[in-house]
Amino acid sequence: MRASSAPPRRARDVSRRGLIAGLAASAGLQPLLAGCASRPSVSEIEGSVPVELTARDDFIVPVRLDEAQSVPFKLDTGAGMSTLYEDFADLGVLSDPPERIRVWGLGGDAMRPLARIGRLRLGARTYSDLPVSVLRRSRPDVQAVGILGMDVLQDWVMEARATTRQRALYPLEARNRRQFHHWDRIALMEDPFGPHGFGLKFGSITVLGTQVVALFDLGSHLTIMNWEAARLVPKMRHYWESAYQSWRYFGAVGDFRVSVIGQLFNVSMGEARWQRVDAIITDLDSLSPLGSKGQPLIIAGANMFADRDFVFDPSGREIRIRDVLRPSTGIVL
Repeated sequence: MRASSAPPRRARDVSRRGLIAGLAASAGLQPLLAGCASRPSVSEIEGSVPVELTARDDFIVPVRLDEAQSVPFKLDTGAGMSTLYEDFADLGVLSDPPERIRVWGLGGDAMRPLARIGRLRLGARTYSDLPVSVLRRSRPDVQAVGILGMDVLQDWVMEARATTRQRALYPLEARNRRQFHHWDRIALMEDPFGPHGFGLKFGSITVLGTQVVALFDLGSHLTIMNWEAARLVPKMRHYWESAYQSWRYFGAVGDFRVSVIGQLFNVSMGEARWQRVDAIITDLDSLSPLGSKGQPLIIAGANMFADRDFVFDPSGREIRIRDVLRPSTGIVL
């Protein structure tokens, strides 16, 4: 679909430019926008783009739109499509009347406006006439103007070094210049619940000896387990039993939609190990477009990866990872 009779963009005043600059500075991107005096070793790879990690485990990257100044976008491997937040919808072009697209996520599904970005430049690569959904921010403290989903990230390798705080995206063609065979490998797959074509990556995660499908989702700063998975793991059934009894005690009103904070012990993905991972246990039926309704599912969020060195290679369908700081990861609320 193409935008028809697109309206001219409204002029941005000084306060708006200041807001965008403030977002960049708050996300830790100010040195990137102004130019760094020295480049970290990860960013010395040809064509690389530096990535910053915020205190809330958001991975932020500078993107240039239509030759304007760089603005911060959040990396989201759990999103099939890139997004502009509605506060910054005029960074793209909306048709008149606006086209709409159905979007879905943890909060449910809705029809949202579809915009197009004329030129999105990430490093040396340019994406022309890129369709993006227009969404509300999932959290008010997200220091970005939008999300880069797998429609863009599929062309890149992400390397993150927690030890040196050096993180970058670099083109797929540069990935063979660095070898990580001695790091733990996590094999990835697509569409484990049936063909859907969203471009998302999944792995197998084992909790206390029980294997469950996991969505690799750096856009979620928390790890999330659905109730089907919690009931499947024998030593975690008490979470479901306790929550279900409480729901019945208070009248069993409406559907059973209870969320609790729990802990996943003896966790592994491929060759990688975690002693403990804090997680939210909740209903994930809103992700039914994946074909996962009623199926055990875990969202492997950013809190599993932020404190480790890792390389995400979507084309090679693998993550290479090593534990360098601590064996467990906690929730930040």
